[in-house]
Amino acid sequence: MTRSDSDESKQVFGSKTMGLLRAFNWAETDLGVPENWPTQLRTLVDVMMGSGQPMFVVWGESRVLIYNDAYIEILAQKHPAAFGQNFLEVWHEIHDELIPIVERAERGIPIQDDDIELWMERKGYREETHFAFSYTPVRGDNDEISGFFCVCQEITGQIMAERALRTSEASARADAERVQLALDAGAIIGTWFWDMIKDQFTVDEAFAETFGIPPALGREGLTLEKLIVTVHPEDSEDLSDAIAKAIEEGGPYAHRYRVRRTDGKYYWIEANGRVDHDDTGKAVSFSGVLLDMEEKRQTQRALKEATRRLEAILDNTREAVFLMDENQHCVYANRSAELLTGYNFADMRGRPLHDVVHHKKPDGSHYPIDECPIDRAFPSRAQMSGEELFVAPDGSFYPVAFTASPMLNERGKPI
Repeated sequence: MTRSDSDESKQVFGSKTMGLLRAFNWAETDLGVPENWPTQLRTLVDVMMGSGQPMFVVWGESRVLIYNDAYIEILAQKHPAAFGQNFLEVWHEIHDELIPIVERAERGIPIQDDDIELWMERKGYREETHFAFSYTPVRGDNDEISGFFCVCQEITGQIMAERALRTSEASARADAERVQLALDAGAIIGTWFWDMIKDQFTVDEAFAETFGIPPALGREGLTLEKLIVTVHPEDSEDLSDAIAKAIEEGGPYAHRYRVRRTDGKYYWIEANGRVDHDDTGKAVSFSGVLLDMEEKRQTQRALKEATRRLEAILDNTREAVFLMDENQHCVYANRSAELLTGYNFADMRGRPLHDVVHHKKPDGSHYPIDECPIDRAFPSRAQMSGEELFVAPDGSFYPVAFTASPMLNERGKPI
């Protein structure tokens, strides 16, 4: 090695990879012993060993890998077994990505890339990595390309951080768009931000208008006490408990309660937000939106009442009523249907009606599904009436008059 007697070189020779370099049996490689290495290789190795930048040299027909201490972090568990081995065999899992680059360098073409994505297996698992690097072809004593010198830097953390930032920004834009759409549609009746360090609430104009708060005051900030005066007395204690729990635990928050609006009436709303803690676990901010639940609750009450009335009608009619899904499996049967067939709805639920009430013909042969008038009504997309032969649980048969009416979606497809 050059400068082998200098004090600086002695300090470098104490490195981890220099110890490997000295102990390695180079005679068994096509490089031969270091004393006979070309001047270019010896110089590159000497420079590389004294650098804090990750570097390596690949030399000879067998592409022998020699690297410095800084490159050990990149190799991870591949070190020290990688030292003095075939470069492409060391990085066998990314061989296909590296071989075109290596072959270009070996043809004398310098290569530089600010970001190459490689999926390495260096820590016992497959991981995405990114590097900035340059390959510099190097000629030996015969003036032919004998290897290449690489200076590299892992930028995986930087790339992941930039990606996370882009994702976060995109998510924030999408969230903002969704909030604005919800605001425009009237689903969100206001947004708030609680600076818990200052104990100050700021609310948007929609929030202020809903609760009769001057918009300027909403922008300047209010206290929690001034906001919860509009909460229904029966709901205030539960709301306080929910807020206290959210502050203690952090993370998502959702709670439904009634508030008094400017018309003096109480309306149901749902508050959705998030409490953020600092590194010490102290709650520092609480932001969220208010959703108008009144219309939804009215719709749910109307639907519940309509369902109750329909069930009352169905359970008190003498007609047997069945409902099948798109697979012709039974999803509903009223009391008269249970009396007619002798089967409980639990016995019929999720099963083709054809299989339940007419397994076989009176002569013992199976009843083909294409001969079943009720089953034929489904693909026909038209109402059908007729007579069907049902079988009772005891095996006896009895005729049943029926009307089958397929339910169609907006495209005319039976559902």
